[in-house]
Order: sequence, then structure tokens, then C-alpha cells
Amino acid sequence: MPKYVSTTGRVVWCTRGQMRRMDLFPYGKWTCEDGREVLFNRFYEPIYERRRNSSAELADRKEWVPWKHQEWFYEDADNERRRTANG
Repeated sequence: MPKYVSTTGRVVWCTRGQMRRMDLFPYGKWTCEDGREVLFNRFYEPIYERRRNSSAELADRKEWVPWKHQEWFYEDADNERRRTANG
């Protein structure tokens, strides 16, 4: 399998499709103290963010987000269909 590297340097050996899902699809959401919501990928890298009363925008992929609450959209045990349906 090919080797891929995430934005923050995490190395994975997987198919191109698997890498796209892990890198581009939301795995969960962080909520910050000020109400900002940040979607993160499977590597726990920010991908999109939304501040109160605003639309979503691309997040700084290398930012360390000071979150207060974390939730996940799927689990490792979920099949591929469920993972992409929730992402």
C-alpha cells in the first residue's frame, strides 16, 4: 500500500480513497469556550470552523484548538457506509 502523510505529519499506509476519507471527511467536532465549533478529521486536525452567527469556513489545519467539548460522528467499529453517511 502507498504511504501518505497528513498535514501535521502523521504517516499512514492505505489506499488513496481511505486517505481522502481520513483527511477530508469530518470525524468529530470540538466546541470551544467562546462557542466556536471546529470539525476535525481522523488525524484530529481542524478542517472547518464556524463561529457564532457565521457560516463555516476552512480552518487552520495546524492550529491547536483549545476545545472544551469533543464529540465523534462515528466509531472505528462502524462500517464505511455509516462513516461516510455521517461525514
